[in-house]
Amino acid sequence: MTEKKLDRTKRVAYTGLFIALVLGIGYAFVLIPNVEFVLATIFISGILLGWKTGIVVGTAGELLFSALNPFGSGLVFPLLLFFQILVGGLIGYTGGLLKRVIIYGNSYRKAAITSATAGFLLTFTYDLLTNLSYPLAAGFDMRGIIATVIAGLGFSLIHIITNTFVFLIFVPYISRLLHKVLLHLE
Repeated sequence: MTEKKLDRTKRVAYTGLFIALVLGIGYAFVLIPNVEFVLATIFISGILLGWKTGIVVGTAGELLFSALNPFGSGLVFPLLLFFQILVGGLIGYTGGLLKRVIIYGNSYRKAAITSATAGFLLTFTYDLLTNLSYPLAAGFDMRGIIATVIAGLGFSLIHIITNTFVFLIFVPYISRLLHKVLLHLE
């Protein structure tokens, strides 16, 4: 968006659209293990709508996606759901913080590298916390926790690598494109 504030009605509408997009894109890729565009969509919402709205999209999007997931609702596993919501908010917040580099920066290369680095770190954080949720909730000792995290390492690596590339290739391009489109709608 421009530096001027979005009016309240537009902000609510865009927030709802991004939450719906999180759900739609999440369920579209749900059958492909560890390949997803949910985190990138939340990140883009923060870039375009600001960190506060990014937090709303991230927390609401993760809550709804996890709670309504047909392959297992996060409602039956509260610690996992909590970590998903927490990191969803962090992702939206981080997108908002990096808006100046990704949207307004002169160097597309710098925007892409910044986005990829953020994608790597945020996906690593998401995977670490969600992988820790089961052994922590089950009361595992440190050895059990480490064993569980190691057992999930292969899936995490796929997720982290694919998301790093998604954030590198798609996020800066889509963010800049949508920014231009939204400017014309104001």
